[in-house]
Amino acid sequence: FDAVWEEEAQKLEALLSEAGARTSDPDRKLRAVLTAYFSHFSANREIAQVLLIEGYSASKNMEGTVQRGIHSFTGMVRDVLPILDNLPKKSGLDAELLATALVGAISQLAMRWHMEGYTTPRADIIRSAMAIMLGLSDRLEDRLTP
Repeated sequence: FDAVWEEEAQKLEALLSEAGARTSDPDRKLRAVLTAYFSHFSANREIAQVLLIEGYSASKNMEGTVQRGIHSFTGMVRDVLPILDNLPKKSGLDAELLATALVGAISQLAMRWHMEGYTTPRADIIRSAMAIMLGLSDRLEDRLTP
């Protein structure tokens, strides 16, 4: 199971990296990555079940695998929200923790969507995910701009 989870997580990571590489515009990049993420799960429901639900409770051995997956996805979040890597030291904020929180929010949204049978339109899910990501980004910019 561990190998399957890791392989599918790597495939998803490659898909998201490819989607994000198509544009340098931050908002378009974010939308492309989120669209690829949610589209992948709705088209591959068994994979969604494994990555979003079963991986977290499969075995004690999975903890390290899942942690590596989370860490990988925090890097992607930091890539689509560059403000996280430009936080002034005096802000007291940790870019990795903020990115992890965003990964958690997005994965919880995906988990709910999966568990409800994908009844909510994908466009609504993507808009909600964009609001979460851009809301934090906008708030940080407001607070950190002199």
